Amino acid sequence: RLDGGTSRWIYSKQPLGHEVYAADFDAGGNLASFRQMLTEKEIYEARPGVWTKQDVAQRFGLPREPVQYYPLMKREAWSYRLYASGYQPAHFSAYFDDRGVLDRTMIIIDALGGDRGRSK
Repeated sequence: RLDGGTSRWIYSKQPLGHEVYAADFDAGGNLASFRQMLTEKEIYEARPGVWTKQDVAQRFGLPREPVQYYPLMKREAWSYRLYASGYQPAHFSAYFDDRGVLDRTMIIIDALGGDRGRSK
């Protein structure tokens, strides 16, 4: 459930796919929007220091890759695959402090992921 009586269904192609889709339904059960969530535009709307794990899960779904914990940083990391700039395989990571508050986000290009435009 989201604010205003709307609800969101998440359709994830993770962990090997690069998309997460959100279908938003209004209070009457009608489809209000359907969009790909793992875009740089959506990721840049994340608000470190404000968002919690629940906010990230509502936006991108729960992670399908193993959750990592970095003891020296005292941060938990959720990771998602995406195409950065529309075509480069990459990983989006959301880091949470011990209170479950978003600390930072990061997009890292996957150098081994190849380029969809190249032939084999």
